Amino acid sequence: MAKARERIQLATSRAGDTAPYLAASAQLPLTGEDALRLNVTNGFGTATVVLSGRYALPHTQAVDAFEDRLVVPATRLEITKTTHVGAVSLLNLHLRTSGVAVSPGQIYARLEVVRGEDSQLVLGVLLAGYIGSWGGLSWPGTPLRGPQDGAGTVRQVPDNAFAGGTERSVSLPTRTRWRILGASGILACSGVAGTRRPYLRITQEAKTVWQAPSTQTQAAGSTLLHAWGAGMSGVADASGLMGVGAIPADLHLSTGDTANSLIDTITVGMDAGDVWSPFTVLVEEWLNPTTKFS
Repeated sequence: MAKARERIQLATSRAGDTAPYLAASAQLPLTGEDALRLNVTNGFGTATVVLSGRYALPHTQAVDAFEDRLVVPATRLEITKTTHVGAVSLLNLHLRTSGVAVSPGQIYARLEVVRGEDSQLVLGVLLAGYIGSWGGLSWPGTPLRGPQDGAGTVRQVPDNAFAGGTERSVSLPTRTRWRILGASGILACSGVAGTRRPYLRITQEAKTVWQAPSTQTQAAGSTLLHAWGAGMSGVADASGLMGVGAIPADLHLSTGDTANSLIDTITVGMDAGDVWSPFTVLVEEWLNPTTKFS
């Protein structure tokens, strides 16, 4: 099958003009010094990000297309790739992921126009926002969005280390923002006499920002589910089959390059044979790139 060819109809020059001009709704002329710089932060898993677009060649009516790919590991570090397209006029661009099911809040991308090889002066930002399997970003058309604009992705984060006599904890990853939605765990008590009272604690930079008890205590030999929820009142379960607790309705934690936030249990009266299993935190997550949104 023959390759499709596109042409642009040049507008008629006005009297006194030295060259034809284009009557186009959106185009961005680039010099040979200019390039497209793609910056991607990935909290999902190894993924391929695809940049494609169309441009008009100078001094002709010809239109050509290009595609460039970047494989990004899930390091939550900003990964950068520069694409040179030459001295052309950009007509449209599209940015997407390929071959993976990605939810909003997991892969953030920003596409800049830069000039120069070393210092790379940023001339402008064309695309910025989350990309995934639901769709991508397009220029012109898609508004620029910061990494914490809009809804994040909802995740269950477990702690599966079920050692006896130890508290359970979930740590906030680096370069991440969480809204805490809930936490739950099952406490199985040993036969050693004594009352256990579970608490949920939330800390940032080694300072407690929230701590709340479960409505139920436990006796020796008992097994009980304890659940804390955002916006809950902490009213006791009348049946006594589970303990409940409260978390503020809109509590956010964030980290930069240091993991300094923790959600953990505190069990007053805990015996060496008591075991929490499993312990899970429910969060809404956004990426928090160390390079700020331009």
